[in-house]
Amino acid sequence: MTLAVLAVGGASGLVPAAHAYDLEVNAETVGQGYQIASGAGTLISRRRLDQYLGLHLWNLGPKDSYGAPLPRNQVYFDLSLRFDTDFASDCRPDPSGTRPCVGWAVPSNFGGRDVSQELRNNRFELLYALAGVRDLGGLVDLELGRQLLIDQFEFTSFDGLHAAVKTPYHVAAEVWGGLLVNGSAPIDSPIFRPDGTALSSLSPHDIDYKPTLGVAVRSFGLRDLDTRFSYRRTFSPAQNTTDAERRTGAVDGTTEEKISWSARGRLLGGRIVPWAGLRYNVLVGVFDVIQGGARFVISKRHSLQVEYVYSYPTFDGDSIWNVFARRQFDDIRASYDLRVGRLRAYARGLVRSFHDVAETTDRVDSTLPPPNPGGPRGRLDYGGNLGGRVEVPGGYVRVDSYLETGYGGTRVGVDAGTRMQVYRDFIAVEGRLTYVNFRNDVRPIDSGNSFGFQVGARAALGRGILLHALLEDNFNRFYRSQFRFYLVFDFSFLLSPRGFAQAVPPGIGPGLGQFANPFGTGRGI
Repeated sequence: MTLAVLAVGGASGLVPAAHAYDLEVNAETVGQGYQIASGAGTLISRRRLDQYLGLHLWNLGPKDSYGAPLPRNQVYFDLSLRFDTDFASDCRPDPSGTRPCVGWAVPSNFGGRDVSQELRNNRFELLYALAGVRDLGGLVDLELGRQLLIDQFEFTSFDGLHAAVKTPYHVAAEVWGGLLVNGSAPIDSPIFRPDGTALSSLSPHDIDYKPTLGVAVRSFGLRDLDTRFSYRRTFSPAQNTTDAERRTGAVDGTTEEKISWSARGRLLGGRIVPWAGLRYNVLVGVFDVIQGGARFVISKRHSLQVEYVYSYPTFDGDSIWNVFARRQFDDIRASYDLRVGRLRAYARGLVRSFHDVAETTDRVDSTLPPPNPGGPRGRLDYGGNLGGRVEVPGGYVRVDSYLETGYGGTRVGVDAGTRMQVYRDFIAVEGRLTYVNFRNDVRPIDSGNSFGFQVGARAALGRGILLHALLEDNFNRFYRSQFRFYLVFDFSFLLSPRGFAQAVPPGIGPGLGQFANPFGTGRGI
């Protein structure tokens, strides 16, 4: 269920103009039903319920004589919560032997194995919660609480303080510090933890409190240039190091130390938009990301984009994937977009070259295991996408095709979908058909064809009330059925100067609803 409220007290006459504010509340409930295969090859039914709640309050600072917020000293608050219920079910054998399963239990285990803390049945998670002030004294921005910092390369979630000081010369200095969101807090979320980490008894540092500190210098207020230079370090206190780690010289348990720079520009009135960036991983001692590209607007109908990315996969210092996952590669992509009337078409192409494929058979240190024994032959991975969407009376039809082959195997598929209004703006139906052929050159047995379909309907039960139901099924040589069912209910209304009024709910997008905006809307930007 999605609930949106916008309150402007001064305009509605509910409170004096000097105390006007903007308020938005988002609530969403998503139910899922699906089946997965157990280790014994039987299908196990799963039931999940995800509930999100967001509160965004902004423009709490001074107002002018008309009740409009002034640019300076504006206070705001952002909050997003998630409650995830997973009715994990054990598939218990039928004593008579006539059926593979008889009912399901909901204990603290699944499939006969203990469920990790991350996968426990009921989880309350705090995605973010912060209070902030914008343009304090015309110079300073402050944010305090659980928050997300997002740059061109990644995001960082931490509990602490973020401050930015803006100068009259379009340059701002930032500093932040706090405790990394990594599972140590009782109400954090695995969504925003560092890549490649999970709560486990195998690592002594999974629940360490890890301070994270950073500084940055960036531009602001420039229409044609946006650039940022930053440094960030995350570590465990010295008392958390083990005896074995101290014998190797470890003193503070640094798990992350990165220096990055990024820039984005605007040339010829926006006809050319170039960008570039690079990041140096001090902990590993390599440039792990290098990016560059540009988008060219040729005309109203035609646009072209090219991009280059070099990636040396690195993870948090406590992640086991630093040992088992390392494949540097260069990635070159090009895309073309066409808009003609009601038609939107595109073409994408990519070529990816892997650097260290030879390490599977030729390594300097023969005592270390190769990253991927018996890995794929060849260095190139290449492919592309081709598709389009056409608007038709009452809806649309979309077809996408894709191919990726070379390093690792081959995957080729077609995806066709449509949505049509059945009765005015009240009832709509949608459908989707998919086909995928996949071949793995490391494990040839993991190859085959997969077919799938989706069928759904949207019913506007009233102005601002939308019910969406969707079921899907996929079948291939591994699954006789991958049945899944979704049910989402959206309800929206606005608090306007004339009182309560229904609004059009956002409906179901690519991710089946908003799932709570991770960036918030309450910063008044």
